[in-house]
Amino acid sequence: MPAKASKQNQSEGALLLANIGQLLSLRSPGKSTGPRRAHELNNVGIIEDAAVLCEGGKILAAGKSRDVLRHPARKKLKSLREIDCQNKVLPLHDCWTLKSASAALRMKR
Repeated sequence: MPAKASKQNQSEGALLLANIGQLLSLRSPGKSTGPRRAHELNNVGIIEDAAVLCEGGKILAAGKSRDVLRHPARKKLKSLREIDCQNKVLPLHDCWTLKSASAALRMKR
């Protein structure tokens, strides 16, 4: 079953979520890598004026809009679907996909 889902995500192409007012992230603060754990979960990471670049069901870049728009992977993508998030607040998940992004935006209207 997972192999089928990953093939479907790869066929969706690349996705740029732009104009995100606040992006909520559970990435560890500071120099540590990986997700937040234990007491770190009490503080959500918030990135103002953000964007997320995805391809094949994987996040290629997430962060400040200016950084994501300059990301080297963006220039290599053949087709890119851009979604204007209308300055909304969005959660960032490790398994972000086009389907979940579209659903999240419909719910927040």
